[in-house]
Amino acid sequence: MDDFNIQFTLIQSILVLKVMETIELLGSLGGVVAGITGLILTYQLILIRRHFNLNHKAQRVSKSNDMLMFWVERLDRNAGAARSFVEELTLNQCKKLRNNQEFSIVLSSNTEEDKNRREYLIEKLRVILGESFNNVKFQNELVIIEVSESSKINSWATKYLNATEVVMNAYRHNLVESKIIQEEFKWIIHIGKNYRLMYQFREAAGGDKAFPGIYQFVKDMESQLPKGENPIEDR
Repeated sequence: MDDFNIQFTLIQSILVLKVMETIELLGSLGGVVAGITGLILTYQLILIRRHFNLNHKAQRVSKSNDMLMFWVERLDRNAGAARSFVEELTLNQCKKLRNNQEFSIVLSSNTEEDKNRREYLIEKLRVILGESFNNVKFQNELVIIEVSESSKINSWATKYLNATEVVMNAYRHNLVESKIIQEEFKWIIHIGKNYRLMYQFREAAGGDKAFPGIYQFVKDMESQLPKGENPIEDR
């Protein structure tokens, strides 16, 4: 139970007690007087509830802004590129990435779509690895991600998830205004492209137990967004 509910429960208990004491005190004056007094105190309770609701919402809005600022300050272009890159990996590749192991990716150029994907992922690798991108090995359609590169990608992707989990845990526990968080982060989810905030990577890390806040957010957004909506952006 949060501070808001604790405070309101205490006030509610006090007012109920006052109602009972007043009714007992005025009982000799007749049921009508006691009933009116009870209605007045009940109305006071409703007004206090409204005040607490408004105050609690203002606190959640303020906390939402704090969380958004926290998220922006802790992530940069490298982390965003890591998210975009990892979204394209399989569960097996993500398991190797989580363990900083070498793995390979097939980037064919058979179709225009394949070419676009190849260029897209190579550009993400370039951003993530910086100067060490020159050490990446290309063998025909294979891109070899060696241990040192795997470690760097894993680090940036984990940083992205950890920062996002802080926000989503506040969302899960109703400490922020849910509509604000959903509006600001809905671009992360793209059901048509099967982008669910590095789902395979999160599964390799322990699934919903490792990132319960993100799990709840993705679940909520999946129930709202029509298939194919929200093109993925780089942030």
